[in-house]
Amino acid sequence: TLAGQRLSRVQQLIQAGQSGEAEALLDAIAPDPRADSDTLLKAAVAYVGLGKPAKAAAVMHRLTESNPDNWEFWFYLARMQALDGKAGEAATALGKAFALNSSDRLTNQQPTNLHDFVRQDKSFDSIRQTPDYQKTMKN
Repeated sequence: TLAGQRLSRVQQLIQAGQSGEAEALLDAIAPDPRADSDTLLKAAVAYVGLGKPAKAAAVMHRLTESNPDNWEFWFYLARMQALDGKAGEAATALGKAFALNSSDRLTNQQPTNLHDFVRQDKSFDSIRQTPDYQKTMKN
């Protein structure tokens, strides 16, 4: 697909140290109404790799709007908001991820607990001491 080719090009640009060009290409992919959720998720992750968590969070916000019952999208949104220092927003999104993932498991194959995973995930380090985060983790 065109989106897949564009994402491959983004990765090549990042590896070549051409982050400005990679970001410009991501800026073209992210608002594309034809982009599927997998493409948008990969674009968001690429934004994080470029040190652009706010842009990543904007893409993930779009995914949560179109897939409000997908706990993984809420988790990624929370992660990207935490990286952007948005503690309250990250805690809210994380709470939605926990609520939607009532089994609290990462996958059906692995018995990994989502709460435990978040406790270890360095993406949340900057907001761990905030009351919003601590309250969300208690629920």
